[in-house]
Amino acid sequence: MNNKNPYPIHDHPPRRHPAKPALVITAILILAGLLLSACSRTEVQESLRVGDVAPDFSLPAANGETVALADFIGKQPVLLYFHMAVG
Repeated sequence: MNNKNPYPIHDHPPRRHPAKPALVITAILILAGLLLSACSRTEVQESLRVGDVAPDFSLPAANGETVALADFIGKQPVLLYFHMAVG
C-alpha cells in the first residue's frame, strides 16, 4: 500500500481561483459588446458625383497637427494613397 501523499504541502489538491474564469468571461462579453456596438452604428453618407465640391474634413498629420481640406483652398494639393496588399 502506497501511503505517499501526492500533495506533500497540502492535504487537498491546489484550488483554482474561483473568480478567474468569471473575469475572463466578463472581459470577453465586454469586448464582444463593444465590437457589436461599433459595428451596429450606421452613418448616413451623401453620395458624391464627379465634379461635386468635396465636403470639408480634417485628419491628423504624422507630425501631430490637424490638417483640413479647407487649408488647401486655392492651392493644388496632392494626395498620395498606398494600398498595402495582405497575403
